[in-house]
Amino acid sequence: MRTALHEAVTQAEKRAEALDRVYTIAHDLKGQGSSFGYPLITKVGALLCQYIKARRANDAQGLRIVAAHIEALGLIVEHKIGGDGGKLGTEMTGRLEKLVGTARG
Repeated sequence: MRTALHEAVTQAEKRAEALDRVYTIAHDLKGQGSSFGYPLITKVGALLCQYIKARRANDAQGLRIVAAHIEALGLIVEHKIGGDGGKLGTEMTGRLEKLVGTARG
């Protein structure tokens, strides 16, 4: 995901293709996270899929929002945050939802 995001940021002509790859990976994570005891991955993956599907990630702000979702997914995996993540999970998803809401204006 990070590689595809880097491509989307640095190669505008490949942005749509790169974001499609991010979407595909996020969709897979969304579908499998809960199966492996990581419903927080499912939730963040779903938020990211919704954001990309709405085609709102076409500018610098949108790409930063995609990056924030990818970073959140990375933190969940790196720190093995299982379940819904408790208070941390609630705060994390709340911040991501706020970022998306702010971008909508």
